[in-house]
Amino acid sequence: MVLIVPDCTAIGECDLCSLRKPCDCYNEGDLCRGVMMQEQSRDWSLVAILLAGLLLRIAVLLPLDPMSAYRPSGGDSQWYMAYGLGFFSGQEFGVAHGHTFTTSNIPTAPLYLIVTGLAQILLPMREAVVSIWFVQIFASLVTCYLAYRVTLRLANRDAARIAAASWPLEDRYTAAYRWADDRFFRHGDAARR
Repeated sequence: MVLIVPDCTAIGECDLCSLRKPCDCYNEGDLCRGVMMQEQSRDWSLVAILLAGLLLRIAVLLPLDPMSAYRPSGGDSQWYMAYGLGFFSGQEFGVAHGHTFTTSNIPTAPLYLIVTGLAQILLPMREAVVSIWFVQIFASLVTCYLAYRVTLRLANRDAARIAAASWPLEDRYTAAYRWADDRFFRHGDAARR
């Protein structure tokens, strides 16, 4: 339910919040607060979803060995670590962590390579991988928040909650994904035993 104070003329897009809905205006120097009455309360379910996503990812990453990112495992982590270090080496060709790199023709966007390279330059090997994991966790939580905001803008609060809640559960850094992958698809560590 939207309450509009009498004498409010700010129907349409608000300059402060760019909502295309009737704003909750008060006649204090014709300042539109830019917040609808129903959106004034903080959505604590989003905070709970973000916290659950953070805890799920940390619970999965804690028992993992960070040094496995430097070993050949069939995944792309060694490639990213080698190209990230090679990105800052100043060499066009080279070998890092047993993997060759070519910085003249990088087949991916360089932002993640910058993150992996800086982490390896600034920190010891184990701490570099852990810091990269935390950057990935932060990026995932920001994506979850943005999914909530976009869905809230396009639909409603319930749909936004569903979008935000489904985001942390789809990632490979959750216990449910790793359990299902090991048990049913045999791509994980269970297949190597």
